[in-house]
Amino acid sequence: MNKMASTLLLASALLFNTAPSQAETQKTSVWKMTYSSLDPDQAAEFCTTILGMERIAIPDPTLAKGRAWVRFPDSGLELHFVDARARYGYEKTEEFYRYMDDLDQNMTVFTTFMDNHGAVLVEDLNPYLQQLTKNSVPFLGPVRRADGVYQLYIEIPGNAYLELDARKTPDSVYPTTTWDKVPFAPLVKAF
Repeated sequence: MNKMASTLLLASALLFNTAPSQAETQKTSVWKMTYSSLDPDQAAEFCTTILGMERIAIPDPTLAKGRAWVRFPDSGLELHFVDARARYGYEKTEEFYRYMDDLDQNMTVFTTFMDNHGAVLVEDLNPYLQQLTKNSVPFLGPVRRADGVYQLYIEIPGNAYLELDARKTPDSVYPTTTWDKVPFAPLVKAF
């Protein structure tokens, strides 16, 4: 009995320690990000006009009300916008949304809410910078990280932030800074 228990224990250890986990064997990729938005249609229009995304149909008609979906044509990455006003609790957070909108001071200050964002790797920030500038859309950056990645932050209408990253150096006509020079909102003491 003792020998059998030892054999089973050894077999179990070998089986569980040598078998790759499902997470190790599967290739993963991000294919969508969902944002709560004050105006999903306005957010989608911004993404098609400024970011060159395409509006896509929502395949389930029961999901379509109060939602708008867009996709980057080259990568297939989708952004889904859901109407915040249709969700439970919005009436208690409406003032918060307005506050959030004013807090970043027209994208000149990095705030705590900007930490909640998706990031997209692009080949070149310049076409986005040109489109943002041409349409007078405020943005923060480009900011150069220590590892050489350039980051650009934009606010999609309806209170959603998106980061665009690239390794290629942006043209010098745009202000490029490093994280030690980025203006942050004043620190608030904890309670």
